[in-house]
Amino acid sequence: TAEKCLLEMLPVKNGVFRRLQELIEGLEVFPESDADGWKDTLFDTLAILSLLDSKRSLLEPVFNQDDSTDIFISKSSIGERNIEALRSKIEELIKISSGGQDLGSNIGKETVNSNVSRQKNGRGRRANANLGNLDNIDI
Repeated sequence: TAEKCLLEMLPVKNGVFRRLQELIEGLEVFPESDADGWKDTLFDTLAILSLLDSKRSLLEPVFNQDDSTDIFISKSSIGERNIEALRSKIEELIKISSGGQDLGSNIGKETVNSNVSRQKNGRGRRANANLGNLDNIDI
């Protein structure tokens, strides 16, 4: 997609950003009847949310020494809005992949962590899914 081409062209050196991008692009969409497939997608989206929450401070915008106070505040505000927009979309994907069920505390952190390990080892199912566009995210 055009969005993916633009993302690849950005001079982003932030490893957390690139890892989130990779995980999101790797999400799969399954037929409604494929419970096992949706379970994998659910764990994948939970892992993405966990990574976003745990590494959020590493996603802050880059500030230059010569940035004025207004630019500093603007960068901070836009960065925070973008992270919250991304978090909201990930939560929406979690709700979709869970079949709309309230997960509460049924999914343990160790389950998410084991799924992240599975992905890192390359055993996770991967295919690109068109999850929308970046029109609502300011850059």
